[in-house]
Amino acid sequence: TGFTHMEWFRKPDGEVVFGEIAARAPGGKLVDAMNYASDFDIFREWARAACSRSFEGAPKRRYHVAAVFKRALGRGRIKGVIGLDALRRRCGPGLLACELTPLGEPRRDWLNTLIGDGYVMLRHPDLGEALAMMWQAVTDLKLYAG
Repeated sequence: TGFTHMEWFRKPDGEVVFGEIAARAPGGKLVDAMNYASDFDIFREWARAACSRSFEGAPKRRYHVAAVFKRALGRGRIKGVIGLDALRRRCGPGLLACELTPLGEPRRDWLNTLIGDGYVMLRHPDLGEALAMMWQAVTDLKLYAG
């Protein structure tokens, strides 16, 4: 398939061992990030390669992409989000996705979800600006529960 999901661990003695190797796409929105970085439909091309043994895409890395996953502070239901308006102003069209747990909904159980209480995905052609956008999402975007 071309996609491989691998999990590995470094033991205290320094030895590296694999916990899982699977012929599937990686999780954590990594395929979306690859799609946005190259600005082509990686999902269609993966299906075409798997089903027809052809690849017609012309991927060129145009952007630096970051996915930031958020966990709400506190317990209970989501009661507030701060920093989102400022992040939207800063990123403009570079804010590709914003999927946060809606106000009034219960916090997600981190043991049962891969994306916590939501995520944002950002991109910019300049690495420094992409990193600055990412750090703003990491430090200033907050969800509160209570």
